[in-house]
This record gives sequence, C-alpha cells and structure tokens, in this order.
Amino acid sequence: MNKTSSFRIRAYLTSFPYNAAKSNHLTEYYQTLTKFQFLQDKINFAGLEVQGLIEDYDYIKQLDATPQQVKTLQLIQDTLRLSAHILQVDSTQLSSQLWGRLLRFIDPPQPPLSKGESNDIQTLLKQAEQTPTHPRLLPYTPSFTPPDTPLIRTLTGHSSSVNSVVVTPNGNKVISGSRDNTLKVWSLETGKLLQTLTGHSNWVNSVVVTPDGNQVISGILDNTVMVWDLNTGKCLATFYADYPIWCCQIAPDGVTIIAGDSGGIVHFLRWLGG
Repeated sequence: MNKTSSFRIRAYLTSFPYNAAKSNHLTEYYQTLTKFQFLQDKINFAGLEVQGLIEDYDYIKQLDATPQQVKTLQLIQDTLRLSAHILQVDSTQLSSQLWGRLLRFIDPPQPPLSKGESNDIQTLLKQAEQTPTHPRLLPYTPSFTPPDTPLIRTLTGHSSSVNSVVVTPNGNKVISGSRDNTLKVWSLETGKLLQTLTGHSNWVNSVVVTPDGNQVISGILDNTVMVWDLNTGKCLATFYADYPIWCCQIAPDGVTIIAGDSGGIVHFLRWLGG
C-alpha cells in the first residue's frame, strides 16, 4: 500500500461516519456502522483505536433514525465498549467478541429487539463469520456479558488487586490504587490509561482526590501518605507514620489530610502546597 492510498483509507475510516451524519445520509451512515468489514478495517488500521470507532456511533443522535436503528447501533456500540480492553490488545478478537455478546439478540428475536433489529444484528454476525480473518473461535451460545447489563466498560492494567478507586470532581478521570504499588489515572470517557504514578514501596490502600481535582492523596502500607500532582504525575510531598496507612481522606478545605493507620491512630496532616 503506497502512502497516498494509505492516506485515503485512513481519511475514509476516520471521517466517513461523521460526514455521512453531517450530510444527513442516514442510510449510508447506518449501513457502514452495521458492516463488519468497516469495523474490522478501522480497528486494524495502524494509529486508529477502538475508541474512535465507538465514538462514531454517537452521531446517530443527529439523524432522524427509527427507534429500531438507534437501538441496533446502541447495542453494537455498547458491545465494542465492553470489548475495548480486549480489542486494544488483540483486534483479531472482534469476531469472537461480537458473537459472544450479540448472539442472544438474533432470531428468534428477544426483547428489547424487534424482528427488523434482530435481522440487522444477525447480518452483522454472519458477515463476521464469513469474512476471511485470523483463526478465531465463534461462540454458538451467548457466552460473554451482553451489552444490556449494568457493566459498561472494563479497565485493565494493574498487575495485582485494586484496593481503592476515586473519581475527580469534574468526572473526567478515575484514579485507582493497587497492591502492585502503583496508582493509575484513567480517562472516564474513553477508558484510556493516562498516567501511572510510581514511587510506593508497598500496597496502595487508599486514594482520595482534592476538591479542586489537581492532587491525589494515597495511603500506603509502607507507613506513608503521599501527595501527587495529577497534571504532572510528580510526587509533591510524603508524610511518614509509625504504622501502615489503611485509609485517608481530604477535608473540604482541600489542605487537611486525615489518615488512619493500623496502630489505631488517626493523623491530621496539613498539606501546605494546597
């Protein structure tokens, strides 16, 4: 593939759903996002990510689509979101993920799908079965978490148990603390790992964010409380105790840290950088 051809393919994969929606071409938009070949090409193209494909489905809100079309695209979008952590590692799993999560919605139709919706899902799965690709397993019974359950997305990256999670006040980021001695900062919207905060020598037991969302406080089994800058990922301060820290919190003033340790002591610490 020459550079010009590659550029055109990339432009098509990244721009077509948007342009079709903006031009009010519902049929082209809908058919593209229910076509297995487009889904496969987009997540396999170098430099494009699953999240970009997931976001393509948001444009349906701008079109005068039927409730059935909206529901079908929503099911496919939710399936891709549920499978994103797998597809980011191995995009050849697309066929298996679609089959395992959407199989329950094909004929005989089950609520909340109508007959027409069921046929569109069934066509997509048939295309996934027939399109030449890498060797894969296609479940013939619904075996994965389907897209109509409370589970929205899965984040993977820690190498041990996650002990604490917190969301920034603006709702943009999630911070997790783990027994792998790290904190990880994730985008709540995309699920993308933004930063890994390292420097602890033991389990991170507790994580809390300051009211302004600029710092994160961590309580650690190595008897320390650490303050981190969420914008730079740098450790700003470390406080030491005589016992392992099991929990911590930040007062509404944004500068007073309260931490509890395994020795039965509650510490009040002043974060002077706040």
